[in-house]
Amino acid sequence: MTICALQILITLDGQDFSVTAPYTSPTRSTCGASNDCALETSEDHQYAVTIATAGDWTFSLCGATYDTRIYVGTLLCSGDLAFNDDACGLQSEVTLTLVPGIYHVTVEGWFGNCGDYVLDIYTTAPVGPEDLCVGALNINCGDVVNGNTSTATTDTAPTCGTTDGAPGVWYTFTGTGQQITASLCGSSYDTKIRVFTGNCSALVCEVGNDDFCGTQSEVSFNSILGTTYYILVHGFGTASGAYTLSLTCATPPGPEDDCVGAQTILCGDVLTGNTSNYTTDVQPFCGTADGSGGGLWYEFTGTGDFVTASLCGSTYDTRIRVFEGNCSALVCVVGNDDFCGLQSEVSFLSVAGTSYFILVHGFGSSAGDYTISLTCGAPPTPGPEDCAGASTVCNSATFTGNSSGSGAVDDVDFSNADCLSVEHQSSWYFFQAQTAGTIAFEIVTAIDYDFAVWGPYSGTPSCSPAGLPIRCSWSAAYGSTGLQAGSGDTSEGAGGDAWLEPIIANVGDTYILCIDNFTSDNTSFDLNWNLSNGATLDCTPLPIELLRFEGYAEEGRAILEWATAGEVNNDYFSLERSRDGINFTVIGTTPGAGNSSALLEYSFIDRQAELGPNYYRLKQTDYDGTNSTSPVIVVYISPSSDNASIQLYPNPVKDGLHVIWDSRAASQGVLSIKDIAGHEILNSEEMVGHRIIDVTGLDKGVYILQLTTDFGAIVEHFIKE
Repeated sequence: MTICALQILITLDGQDFSVTAPYTSPTRSTCGASNDCALETSEDHQYAVTIATAGDWTFSLCGATYDTRIYVGTLLCSGDLAFNDDACGLQSEVTLTLVPGIYHVTVEGWFGNCGDYVLDIYTTAPVGPEDLCVGALNINCGDVVNGNTSTATTDTAPTCGTTDGAPGVWYTFTGTGQQITASLCGSSYDTKIRVFTGNCSALVCEVGNDDFCGTQSEVSFNSILGTTYYILVHGFGTASGAYTLSLTCATPPGPEDDCVGAQTILCGDVLTGNTSNYTTDVQPFCGTADGSGGGLWYEFTGTGDFVTASLCGSTYDTRIRVFEGNCSALVCVVGNDDFCGLQSEVSFLSVAGTSYFILVHGFGSSAGDYTISLTCGAPPTPGPEDCAGASTVCNSATFTGNSSGSGAVDDVDFSNADCLSVEHQSSWYFFQAQTAGTIAFEIVTAIDYDFAVWGPYSGTPSCSPAGLPIRCSWSAAYGSTGLQAGSGDTSEGAGGDAWLEPIIANVGDTYILCIDNFTSDNTSFDLNWNLSNGATLDCTPLPIELLRFEGYAEEGRAILEWATAGEVNNDYFSLERSRDGINFTVIGTTPGAGNSSALLEYSFIDRQAELGPNYYRLKQTDYDGTNSTSPVIVVYISPSSDNASIQLYPNPVKDGLHVIWDSRAASQGVLSIKDIAGHEILNSEEMVGHRIIDVTGLDKGVYILQLTTDFGAIVEHFIKE
């Protein structure tokens, strides 16, 4: 039954009150009142109730604190229409059919009892059809409807995210093919909501919820166009009351909501989208962590280029993570939270043919419009902002440093950061102990500088540093910082005092030092060494005055050039090449000039340079066998001149796909085909010149064809009709 809201007039103690039924009186007490009606031996109160609407009316004392009686009559102190003693325990209640008129209600106790009571007066009308599934009210996208479950009947329906509870009402909705959100947030009681398909005699669970927004409920689901959905609004336990139900419809997320449905992105692409309707991803930490907002995926096939994936220019607080491996076992490559303000950007050296999965999401619950760009090119020559471009400290003299940024490579990540977070304005250095002893230093500054030291290493250390640093300060204190005896710790967070214990070094120990300007205001620093217990620093500099060492690509070869302004006992130069910037091999030698004060030019051609980045360094060897090594440079060899191109036709294709490879260098390659989710369809098929591939058995959609040769990989897309 549904309680009706109607006007009534109550006269009490000679005063008239116009109120609305259902009506609950203030708490009153009969103790101390007179026994005016003498219907019993107890004190009593009399009400005159004027009713303007016919119906079944209830007068209730069920909330009283004592043993009550109630009378309803047409005359004062009369019970000619109704009387009750114990309808609800020791309390009283009557329900009777009345026509418009004035009725007298007497409240008293049983044989001398008195106490507190409230008088409830209400009338009922038949329950609406929405009390049953078969009478469900229609609701559409964008509707906001209000109702009340107080006098609805209890429903028995299948468990669906939550179970049966208090009485409920039903709504029906026809699917639009969109993502639907049905919300009871803002309702006045502890709600539940369940959504079904099927029919009222055989309901099928779709989704349900108990507590989403406090004790109120909300569900979201992807609807099927034309399907009928039944929405049950009810309460937890016996809870009932006024509710607000809203139905919103939005475009559902595409397959890129999941890693396996990642959208393809290529070098040079600039794509836009919105993460608002996508679901939350739970993935490995990678430079940054998961958020509670939605995220979506892109897939990129490595070309051997240096790749930058940027969300700069997006409208919300973004995050970006890049993985390799596969969707069920992702491996971190690089990630970032804040690069350009609150937006994100990462750079990494890709491996030709490797699949990379890029997750675009937000900080916390942030979501919104984004722009992602993917740029590919030759790796930049490392500068002092990167570990690979670190300066070598050759003595204990004070030096000054500064930085304008974080460099081209994220040398600090979750695997080696310890107390650090990310690089801001970083400067990198190598230093080596010539003799054993204690090494300390002071970074003199007025702002917030952080630092970390990795090592010790024997020989030339590799970049980025592996493992955790042996000293790490992320103190938020402004002013000087460094290594100082008696500091008592080797690593500290933001609350630290900015000072750490010195390093006890052995002869030949080499260390990597990163000094980072957290304030990012381009303020320089001075570093003062404090060496004790016999420690000295030294590096053996090249016994030449090297003016320059540089390289460039020309017709698939690496041209290396350098110049000296003076040489002392210089026997020869060795050229060394590396594919990873870590492990180098000698590729040739060039005689030195011995002793010279003239400007001398040198060059070397590497005819075996490999596709993609090639790292080079110059080693100078003296007559007595001592040698030193120059900084590393990079020469990028483009695949275009050797791999040429492949042609696919027809495209789109129904059955036979013709693949023509116009190669001027490699004699054969290996073909593979993947679907857009990254699953391999065809693998390790040899390719020479021209081949026809039967694609009849493939489902309709976009596919990726990759040809791998000794010179790298060529990637093309085709559409299966």
